[in-house]
Amino acid sequence: MTCNEDAGRTSPLLCGVKFCGGCNPHYSRGEAFRLIKSGFEGEMTFVFAEEGGTYDLLLYFAGCTSRCTDLSLFETIGGVVGVHDEDGIAGAADKLREHLRRKAES
Repeated sequence: MTCNEDAGRTSPLLCGVKFCGGCNPHYSRGEAFRLIKSGFEGEMTFVFAEEGGTYDLLLYFAGCTSRCTDLSLFETIGGVVGVHDEDGIAGAADKLREHLRRKAES
């Protein structure tokens, strides 16, 4: 999978989404994803990340402080944005928004 190769057309950024295994979640990771996703309609395409895939960004939801998921299986252009608890939802959305802003300026 490659990101944004569409015959020269500009397309929304491709954001891979990875959830931890969910063995000990301390918040609703699915609800956190829905909240973040709703703020980027038409600007970012969210897909479940697949091993070996390449994404503009990887949005990672860790359910607890262990953060044990191996993220090295994914390739990103802009890095990983992590959510580790409910308090991190707004900060993750801000990081995604900042990435969009930088991309628009380039």
